[in-house]
Amino acid sequence: MAVLALAAAVSPGRAGSWLDGYPAYRKGDYEKALPAFQAAAAQGDAKAMNYLGQMYASGQEARRDMGEAARWFSLAAGKGDPGGQNNLGEFYANGWGVSRDYGAAVRWFTAAADQGDPTARFNLGKMRASGLGGERDLDLAAEDFRRALKSDPKNEKVRNWLGAVYHGLGRHDAALEQFSALTQAGGRP
Repeated sequence: MAVLALAAAVSPGRAGSWLDGYPAYRKGDYEKALPAFQAAAAQGDAKAMNYLGQMYASGQEARRDMGEAARWFSLAAGKGDPGGQNNLGEFYANGWGVSRDYGAAVRWFTAAADQGDPTARFNLGKMRASGLGGERDLDLAAEDFRRALKSDPKNEKVRNWLGAVYHGLGRHDAALEQFSALTQAGGRP
């Protein structure tokens, strides 16, 4: 019995893991989640760093501090965590805790989207559709929105943006299809 307890305590990938704080975080027990994420982040766990960033950004048990949130997102992003990369991209796009930098936002959204993060893919599409951080490219934006929609077909925001981009491309039938699907689902274009 003692051998099993020791094996569990030293199993690779588990000691100091973000999983130690996640159940408490999901339940809203931020008092318990915060030290677990801090311990895991101290061990280099990128997901724990991302969750710490979220806690500082929203003031969950930690004081609300956008600069500190950006620092944690930057650490997570630097370690390749797609959630941290997307969150850091949002901070750059909005100038939260960092100087607004649309080019940096696009780079971080791209890094996360390339790992399959659908929220980052959506954010990248918005940047491309708006011409922020690079040239406006409605064709690439439409592709980003289509890819994001594959991950979440009921996402009304993505469908609305895709319809608007199709309209901008002069693909009115495709735009109407997106807006019709949106209204049939109870949303508004």
